[in-house]
Amino acid sequence: MSDLQGLIERVEAATGPCLELDADIARAMRITVTYSVEINPKPCGDDFNYLPPLTASVDAALALAERVLLGCWWLVGKGQLRGTEALYGAQLLFGSDEVLGAGESPATPALAILSAILHAKLAQAQEQRSPPPRDQDEPREGEQGPSRGYGDARLDSQAADQSQQGGAG
Repeated sequence: MSDLQGLIERVEAATGPCLELDADIARAMRITVTYSVEINPKPCGDDFNYLPPLTASVDAALALAERVLLGCWWLVGKGQLRGTEALYGAQLLFGSDEVLGAGESPATPALAILSAILHAKLAQAQEQRSPPPRDQDEPREGEQGPSRGYGDARLDSQAADQSQQGGAG
């Protein structure tokens, strides 16, 4: 999880396309690729595919979003309401109202999309690590269940009598 957080920080601090960042994002998203030998002989995967230009191309960034967040919708925008805002923003959604991830970049729309993807994957990782929500009526280990009303004991004894009589009521 800290790897994703560090990658988010690097994407949000990037000032433009970066092959090293492309390779690190591809590794984090488990996309197996290698650098082109003409560009850089340092390997980053197991096959001979060329590294997608994730930080340079909106198309490559959106293709990654659709690959790692199946069925997601996306919104990408440019503009500022205040001078302190990033120029580019992206949201990845599931359906019309569930935001999977959101990201911003002052440099390029591709970086904003990548930030949104990484935020979505970080949220998914955190959900998988947190315990499932406990039913409020379910007692914790060592606790008694919720108190039952007076008539419940009578209903329980009637159900036991019926099961002993073969279910006849």
